[in-house]
Amino acid sequence: MNTDGKLKRRGRKGFTLLELLLSIAVLMLIVVFAAGALSLGARSVAQGDTRMEYLERLRMSLSTLRAQIESQIPMRIEEDGNKRFIFKGDAKTLRLATGYSAWGSETGPVIVTYSVEDDGKGRKVLKVSEVLSGTETKRETVLLDASEISFEYEAINPAEPAAQWGESWAEADIIPTRVRVSLAEGKRSFVLIVPTHTQGSTATASSSPVAQTQTPLAQTQTPLSQMQTPPGGRPR
Repeated sequence: MNTDGKLKRRGRKGFTLLELLLSIAVLMLIVVFAAGALSLGARSVAQGDTRMEYLERLRMSLSTLRAQIESQIPMRIEEDGNKRFIFKGDAKTLRLATGYSAWGSETGPVIVTYSVEDDGKGRKVLKVSEVLSGTETKRETVLLDASEISFEYEAINPAEPAAQWGESWAEADIIPTRVRVSLAEGKRSFVLIVPTHTQGSTATASSSPVAQTQTPLAQTQTPLSQMQTPPGGRPR
């Protein structure tokens, strides 16, 4: 019997140690690439969910802000011994009386104060606090956060061809015709312009109705759906 030939044929059916090591290395590379692809996909889904949550929260917050400004009530208070409208504001704060509560549970006029504050991480947060008129009950929460947030106020002057906007409003006997809320997120910006809907007390030098000075409720420089989101989860 030719035993040497049989041993040679049997030897061809197996793998050498080098072939086995190469196979294991290729398999490990495939596993690593597959795990990386799955991880990237999971991160993309998570970032998309975070972006949608942020945009939805932004939409609801601006809707609340718009409703409260539109429902502004020309109530007066005594301040420094003089009667004045509650409405008062500057670039970082806004105070007004409104019939619309952010919590939706109040039945009377509420005094609303918006304030822009630093969050300690290089961003701005917009806080809102409410006090039911005639009480000391106060509620406070954070509405939204962005790179920059500011308020501006409009007064109509018939002698000027364009509306006059300013970063502060301290007039005791008149209320601005519109309020502009500006937000910036990275290279993107968003602007909301809201009329006060208050006749007979707005900042105009003529007797023409306020309705003649109103413009659409919101004007955007960038649609919300086009705002990009970095890994941190906020549009930019």
